[in-house]
Amino acid sequence: MVNGDAAPTTALWSRRDDVVLANPLGRPILGFAPVAEESARVAAMFVGGEVPEFEEVARWSSDDLGYVVAIEHAQVQRAGRGPRSRSRGVRYRTRSRLSGNAVVCSHNFEDQPASTSAP
Repeated sequence: MVNGDAAPTTALWSRRDDVVLANPLGRPILGFAPVAEESARVAAMFVGGEVPEFEEVARWSSDDLGYVVAIEHAQVQRAGRGPRSRSRGVRYRTRSRLSGNAVVCSHNFEDQPASTSAP
């Protein structure tokens, strides 16, 4: 995403209509096709970024469902803007489920910069 390419992220999404994407750059999106379109729109905003680091806060899983809560830190550059800068931490929550023999993302929620201090 931080390099303008949504394909690696889109590949992780379930193809079902109940997937949800909520990011700080737009309204919540429901359904795989709209999520893929929104991911491409957001990725197009960035160039020359570095792979983000994730500060994991919590993780849980069962036989067919799991989630991760983390703070995402990234070096990003907006297309057509100044030099790359380190983003402030963004709260990141992802829920995944088993689909056949693969684990796929079913819900992803990100919100505005967060404090990285422990609760």
